[in-house]
Amino acid sequence: MKIWHRLFLLLLTMLTLITLSGVVLLQSTRNALQDKIGEEIRLNTQNNLNHIIYSLSSRADEVQALARAIDLVREIQRNKVLKTNSRDHQALIDAMDRDWVENKNTPAISAILNNSISRNFNKYIKYYRKHNGYSVFNELFATNLNGEIVGAAPRTSDYYQADEDWFRAAIASPDPLFSEVIFDESSQSFAINCNIRLHDEQGSPAGVLRAGINLRNIQEMIQSSRSALDYNEVDVFLVDQKGRLLFKSNKGNEFEALDIGALKFGEALNELPPVKQLLAGNSGNSIYERDGVTYFSTHVQPSRQFLHKGLEWMMVVDINLDEVSTPVQHLQKGALLIISATLLVALILGSILVFSILGPLNAVRKASVEIASGNLNARVKTAHSNDEIGQLAESFNIMTDHIRNNTELLEKNVAIRTRELEVALKTAKASNEAKSTFLSNMSHELRTPLNAILGFGQLIEMQTQSEKDSATYEHAQFILKAGRHLLELVNELLNLSQIESGKIEINNEWVNLPQLIDYAKSTLSPLADEKNITIHTTIPAEFDGSIWTDNQRLQQILFNLISNAIKYNTPDGSVFLELKRENNSFFHILVRDTGIGIAPEHQEQIFKPFHRILDKTHTIEGTGVGLAITQKLAELLGGKLGLESGIGKGSLFTVSIPIVDPDDSTID
Repeated sequence: MKIWHRLFLLLLTMLTLITLSGVVLLQSTRNALQDKIGEEIRLNTQNNLNHIIYSLSSRADEVQALARAIDLVREIQRNKVLKTNSRDHQALIDAMDRDWVENKNTPAISAILNNSISRNFNKYIKYYRKHNGYSVFNELFATNLNGEIVGAAPRTSDYYQADEDWFRAAIASPDPLFSEVIFDESSQSFAINCNIRLHDEQGSPAGVLRAGINLRNIQEMIQSSRSALDYNEVDVFLVDQKGRLLFKSNKGNEFEALDIGALKFGEALNELPPVKQLLAGNSGNSIYERDGVTYFSTHVQPSRQFLHKGLEWMMVVDINLDEVSTPVQHLQKGALLIISATLLVALILGSILVFSILGPLNAVRKASVEIASGNLNARVKTAHSNDEIGQLAESFNIMTDHIRNNTELLEKNVAIRTRELEVALKTAKASNEAKSTFLSNMSHELRTPLNAILGFGQLIEMQTQSEKDSATYEHAQFILKAGRHLLELVNELLNLSQIESGKIEINNEWVNLPQLIDYAKSTLSPLADEKNITIHTTIPAEFDGSIWTDNQRLQQILFNLISNAIKYNTPDGSVFLELKRENNSFFHILVRDTGIGIAPEHQEQIFKPFHRILDKTHTIEGTGVGLAITQKLAELLGGKLGLESGIGKGSLFTVSIPIVDPDDSTID
């Protein structure tokens, strides 16, 4: 990669890092702003809901304070309309209830509606209407422990309350209970009843006080909470503990009664995602789509310190996501503008810096090209004389002078060394030719007397065949063994000499490998029997073993490897011969023994001529050229010789001979 590519890559990397840093910072800032906005909306919603619950709880406290102020329990005990010792008390209650429902004003009913309890209730209702501008309490009435009304303002719909579920629940609860929200026809407003159990001085239940609370201020609170949010498209929902709609904010500021837009009072909102979360007990923020608009939704539950049974109301505030995202979008646009400006400035400054470096370096490059082409008089011209590049140019010029001087001196020395090398090469070539000639002549000269010695040895052996125990027969055996070994060494030296001089010839023919392996096995079995070594062969039954190669050289390779496997094996060991075929590429002949093995550090050296790795304690005969000859013969056949071995693990030699077509073969 060229240096200007690297510099621009560095500049690009820096710009990328700046961009990534800006994006990460923008993302984190945007998330923080979104979280802050969401948390502000959530806290605002939580406070509004708590305020609503608190206002209703306060009404319950006010009613309890009224009961204490008028000593309601004592008044209940004092104002007994029906005598408890009447023989048919229930019949009297039923008659009283009928008259009450029929709106009759019997003396007993008038006594109840005009007693001190009813008068105090009426005053209380009027007082709150005067100070709040509307009827805070739609009704107030109290019953004794039997469920009979002992005071009411205004007159209730029925007299007997003991058969009502709310009455039984209130008697059983020590705390105030709130009923479900209803629409009060008399006041044309939403209301909720607060039921409070009364106690005597001993703490025993004495009756029930019921207050009908007008919820007009709740709707106003919801509308006020909507107006307090600085957004245009906002929906505030108040739902009960079952997920039913109680109140919903208006688009404007007018009071909203039964018709709440597309939603109705009491309508189940269980399928609305934020309401689902609330019913599952989860408060928080979420984003969802409703009526084709995506909303940022906050859903909260009331705090426990203000909660009475029946007031487990929950609030949902939906704001158009586009409005919530507006500050984030402004932040994002500003940040992107700053990042873009920063990148532009960095790009301009970086480009100036890159070109200020590339200019002088390009001058050095041009001078180096001229010098490389042979112009040693080239010089670097640069105006940066005081900086590092100027120092580099000056050093480059000095180096050029040294190169020119050294080149001239080197050319003189090379000419001298060339003449000396030519003389040395001629001498070495003559020596090598003399060595090869000597080895060849010596081998021929040695083979003649050796053949004569072997001939006389065989003659003596034949003459003393009947006297095998005689010393003469033993001497003849020794002469034959030593002579044959010496002849083998001479033949190896002659083969090595022929290979090194390039005089060996390759005569290819069709060779049947299974037959060749069987022949080698049968020929070398006597040598193996001397050490009690078993030779095993593995040749697949379906094996087509004909190969176009030199039969004599392949046989020589195989004999060398098998004889080595026998010589360097342990007594009672084994030699394994295996034949494999690799597709249409190679035949592999594997020769494995169970001998002493070869250390990894010696495995390359054993293929060098005259190199032996056995120490002086071993008596195995040899010149150390067998494997060198074997490897060179394998290469002459177009193949290779491989080795796998380890100390104490035996050795595996693999001869790989290529499969060639006689018509296309390049091996002669």
